[in-house]
Amino acid sequence: MGKTLAVYKLMPEEPGMEKGIAEAIAEAMKGLGEVRETKFEAIAFGLVAVKVAILFPEKQEDLEKTEANLRAIPNVADVTMETMTLL
Repeated sequence: MGKTLAVYKLMPEEPGMEKGIAEAIAEAMKGLGEVRETKFEAIAFGLVAVKVAILFPEKQEDLEKTEANLRAIPNVADVTMETMTLL
């Protein structure tokens, strides 16, 4: 069975919350996948999105649980999967 690499974009509710969100991602992904990279992307008016690349086993349930866990992080307004590829 292969592995899947997915890149998610997390939008904070307010400017200045991106660092707390980035720190909470590792805890949210425990038991699901490995956080490979976290980046910040300036959007507008001080709002900064958090982009995270997550590597996990190829299972559909993991994709659904991953997105649900990311949405459950405090101060996250929206989660969007930007890219997904099979490795």
